[in-house]
Amino acid sequence: MKMKSISLWRVAGISAMLFAFWFGAVGAWHCVGVHPSLTSPCNAAIIGGGAAILLSLAAAYLASRARAYEFAAKTQAPERDAELRRRTEQRLRDSEERLSMVLDAANLGFWIRDVGADSMFCNRQWGVMLGYAEGALKESFETWRELIHPDDAPRVLAMHTAHFEGKTPRYECEYRVKTASGGWKWIMSAGRVVEWDADGQPARVAGVHIDIDARKRAEESVRESETRYRQLFQSLQSGFALHEIICDEDGVPVDYRFLEVNPAFEQLTGLKSADIVGRTVREVLPSTETRWIRTYGQVALTGGTVAFEDYHAQLDRHFEVTAFCPKKGQFAVIFADITARVQTQKARIEMESRLMQAQKLESLGVLAGGIAHDFNNLLMGMLGNADIVLDRMNSQLPEYGCVKDIEVAAKRAADLCRQMLAYSGKGHFMVEPFNLNDVIREMSNLIQVSIGKTAILKFNLADNLPNIRGDVTQVRQVVMNLLTNASEAIGNSSGVISVETGARNCTAQDLRSPFLAGEHAPGDYVYIEVADTGCGMDEGTLAKVFDPFFTTKFTGRGLGLAVVLGIVRGHNGSITVKTVPGKGTRFRVLFPAGPAARKEDPPPRAPEPAESKGGTILLVDDDETVLTVAGRMLERGGYKVVVAHDGREGVDAFRERAAEIACVILDLTMPHMNGEDALVKMRKIRADVPVLISSGYNEQEIESRFRESGINGFIQKPYQSAQLMMKVRAAMAAQPTTAPDNSSTARPNA
Repeated sequence: MKMKSISLWRVAGISAMLFAFWFGAVGAWHCVGVHPSLTSPCNAAIIGGGAAILLSLAAAYLASRARAYEFAAKTQAPERDAELRRRTEQRLRDSEERLSMVLDAANLGFWIRDVGADSMFCNRQWGVMLGYAEGALKESFETWRELIHPDDAPRVLAMHTAHFEGKTPRYECEYRVKTASGGWKWIMSAGRVVEWDADGQPARVAGVHIDIDARKRAEESVRESETRYRQLFQSLQSGFALHEIICDEDGVPVDYRFLEVNPAFEQLTGLKSADIVGRTVREVLPSTETRWIRTYGQVALTGGTVAFEDYHAQLDRHFEVTAFCPKKGQFAVIFADITARVQTQKARIEMESRLMQAQKLESLGVLAGGIAHDFNNLLMGMLGNADIVLDRMNSQLPEYGCVKDIEVAAKRAADLCRQMLAYSGKGHFMVEPFNLNDVIREMSNLIQVSIGKTAILKFNLADNLPNIRGDVTQVRQVVMNLLTNASEAIGNSSGVISVETGARNCTAQDLRSPFLAGEHAPGDYVYIEVADTGCGMDEGTLAKVFDPFFTTKFTGRGLGLAVVLGIVRGHNGSITVKTVPGKGTRFRVLFPAGPAARKEDPPPRAPEPAESKGGTILLVDDDETVLTVAGRMLERGGYKVVVAHDGREGVDAFRERAAEIACVILDLTMPHMNGEDALVKMRKIRADVPVLISSGYNEQEIESRFRESGINGFIQKPYQSAQLMMKVRAAMAAQPTTAPDNSSTARPNA
């Protein structure tokens, strides 16, 4: 029995020495696992070396104990000194105690398996690390096997068998064992065969257990964290990308490399991970602006965080980006595609702008129309009285020229009123199909004379241009005003003015203009484009370019482009402007394409109105000046005049003298009762009475309002005697107009 103990201690000593050298080599790896914070090679070497030293000490103590047993055996002679035996046994106990302390300090569970006896010796620390009290476990191989986790047992036993069969130089395995509390703890077990029997079969195996539960739990936590990160990475709706910054020799960021991207990145950008990871952004997106690299470089090098919204030109997308630095020299970005939101905001702003423009145009149009109407009444007194005076005055008198000047000034003022009505969209239109190229060719001589001498005029008129349907005179004014504006933009400098025509099929988006309200019907349109190489306009000037009387030239100008806008609006067209300060401006006006002009026989010539045979005229107007001047004109024409100051008074006067009234001249806008209501009541009294409407508004406005009740004619204020006489005779000879011919007098309809 004592010899067996001596052999066991010798084996333990040999095993400890072997494991001392083995742990010196592999201890670093395991210690790094047990203590993840000790990551440097130096620290790992120290830990491994420490384990080797501890095991060397253990080997020394085990060898010492073996030698003590051998010495005691040799001194068992009868003459052995009792004191020597006692001292020897004491040294053995001390040696055993020190060995136990060393193994406890190293937190190592030491074990020896006797294969033939199916027994297993374990030191106290082997059980303590699992929570078992000393002596609580039976020292047998079967007990050890039962403690192994069922999921790990096949793998562990297979590795044991492989080492016993000489397939591996040592046995090493990580697995879970059952603790005293019923839980499971991870250990690392390592050992090797240290003694063979006479047949060369393993007789004894020695090894150690190390508690690696903390490391395994840390690894599991890392795996779980990695799993959660990967799930988040894969399912994140926002794009994510990790990059490393690339700097030049001076440390200036010049590029960056894609390290990892998530599926949302691929979906949002259209770039595939397989095509870009490992490549630089200059390789993937060569046109990437430097500002992106500069911004991300600052994040990667300083560890800062930035958040911004920007537009990537090559991807043609708007992004909301947050960039941060996970590691020096790297940056990660989380971004969302906000293109739809930006476009929605842009559309909303554009809609608000168009609404404001529409409201502005509406208010300015109402203002311009109202001013023109009232001013026409005032001009009626000036022009009418001047006409009467000139008719009676000897042209040789010196005063004749002064009155003539009054007439000219009044006519110019009346023309200004017509322009204001055109801006308001209520100008006079004579609608007919015509070819825009023909209009421009007819005007070519006038255009050459009108533009500055330093400007070169170029024409590029499209072949086979479709007709448009509109008022030729108004369209001529559009062309002339655009060319005049281009000439003034060039000024005294040399430059080029180009006039181009063409036809195209337009969508609603193509026809959308910030200067016009409402949507235009898509379809075929004919355009005229006038471009110049003049001074161009800034944003502030462009916003006001169509405002009445706005001008960058000398005062007294500014209705030219405003009139263009009114005419275009009246023709259901559109207008766009492109301008670059210092380089020039391009105006494009689009008109709906109309039917081809048909060659028709000229309408039969209407008979000339008969000379006046006199009669009573009921003149109804709320303006005293108009009543006075028009009354004088009619009396000079041989008519008897009955006046009324508003619609109600006019109806009363007509009721009293309906039989003798030959014609009614009726104003449109009056207090108490307007002209429209007065006409209805007069028709009920006498249906066949000729009615001539007199107004400062245009003929289309009148016809649309009196379409049902019917009228016999219209005269626009201000007018002169000859015009009034002709209109009165025509009204008395004509049938009431109840449905005007759209082909000649209706406003254009796309």
